[in-house]
Amino acid sequence: MQRCTGRLLASAPSRLRGPSTVQVVCGLNICQLRSLKQQRAQHAHLQHQASLGRSSSSSSSSSSSSLDSRRHTCQQQHATQRRKAVACTASFGNDVAAAAACLSSKVSAVLANLVALPWLGLAAVLVSGVLLGLAVSKAISAYVAKEFDADRTSLENAELRQKVEDLQQLMMKVEPLAYKSMRLRFTKGINKAVILGMVDTMLANKEVNIWWLPDQLERIIYFNMMTLMLSVLDEVVDGMSISFAGHNVRLSLTYLDVERGEGFGPAVTAKTEALLKSAMQPVKQYS
Repeated sequence: MQRCTGRLLASAPSRLRGPSTVQVVCGLNICQLRSLKQQRAQHAHLQHQASLGRSSSSSSSSSSSSLDSRRHTCQQQHATQRRKAVACTASFGNDVAAAAACLSSKVSAVLANLVALPWLGLAAVLVSGVLLGLAVSKAISAYVAKEFDADRTSLENAELRQKVEDLQQLMMKVEPLAYKSMRLRFTKGINKAVILGMVDTMLANKEVNIWWLPDQLERIIYFNMMTLMLSVLDEVVDGMSISFAGHNVRLSLTYLDVERGEGFGPAVTAKTEALLKSAMQPVKQYS
């Protein structure tokens, strides 16, 4: 532009050279300065955009690098937790195995001691047998307590005593020749009540006592023994005869149900039958 200005000045006629020429030159210089300012502004704008691009790229790269670092940290934490869990599982398994080994060693040592000391094993067997016997006796006593009622037994005993007395009075009134044979007519339940009453009396009076047995179990033993003795007595007494009011009367023990009202034989009169029926009626408790 300076060259163009010089050429214009050189080619201009001499009459034109003066203040107007200076004004033209100044105008050209101002235009040149404006163009330079515009170029500098464009260059600065381009530099600013370039710096913004570099900063955005650096921020994106920094954000991506921070995400990568966080992901890597999480992976490391998960790996650490997995290693800790595996280590805990392994240690728990080792502890269980050690405890099982210790228990097995103790059991084997106890068994070895028992084998080495046979009397100790025998004592253990005896103690276990005693405990088992006590448990069985307790169960039997509970069963007996449910099966036999003491109140009902006492009432049956009192009723039986009253009936026996009534029969004795009846036999004193009736002609004994009417009975060629005498049959004691009691139910099995009453006989059981009689036996249990006798056993209870013996236990209450301490006539028999086994100190190391429970009372209920002792009661069962005595009841069975007396039942066996009575069954033997039935066989012995059957066919015997006694002298009753000057006459021989044949005895026979039979367990019949008096509630069914079995016939008393053709030799028994109506009065005797009525007396027997009245004697067999339930009575109040005997005291």
